[in-house]
Amino acid sequence: MGKMYTVAIIGVGARGGDVYGSLLVENKKDLFKIVSICDLRQERLDRFGEIFDVPENARFKDEETFFQEKRADLLIVATPDKCHVRHCLKGFELGYNIMTEKPLTDNKEECEALLAAQKKAGTKALVCHVLRYTPFYKTVKKAIMDGLFDNTIDYLYILLFLLLLMLLIYQYLLFLLCNRILLKFCYIHVYYILYNLLLLELYYLIH
Repeated sequence: MGKMYTVAIIGVGARGGDVYGSLLVENKKDLFKIVSICDLRQERLDRFGEIFDVPENARFKDEETFFQEKRADLLIVATPDKCHVRHCLKGFELGYNIMTEKPLTDNKEECEALLAAQKKAGTKALVCHVLRYTPFYKTVKKAIMDGLFDNTIDYLYILLFLLLLMLLIYQYLLFLLCNRILLKFCYIHVYYILYNLLLLELYYLIH
């Protein structure tokens, strides 16, 4: 049996708890052991603490206590977008290998600070751009690499198609949630994308 890697998760919501954490305990339990979690909501700490078998003294409601020391080999950052930079910087200071949810930041200085912190720590970092590993993205990548799309308009067309596909997925999820207001909002965006696709098709016909 190989090395068992320990994992700490900050943000045990939909991504940190239901997706990444659950994936580790259900499919990779021979490689990873979740040993510490942090979240603002006590109900999440209670729920995932039990699911992941994390001791109560390793469940933290405030990040300051959580980041007082390094608690695992790997840190998963699945907090709200605005917190990613702060939590990654704290993680690098403690010497964590980090997997963080997207986005990192749209600020150049923050990107440079993250890169410098990672290099100083000498650890590994991964941003979860997970969609690129899905079958339809792989298919599009192969088509591009095979030269099927040979100009800018082709690339724009496929990007719009992917965006439309994602909006349709969101629409389906919203339908499942039965939130009519959000569903109406999503319909508006879907129609907007369809309109742009139509314009692009007309461009092809004209040119």
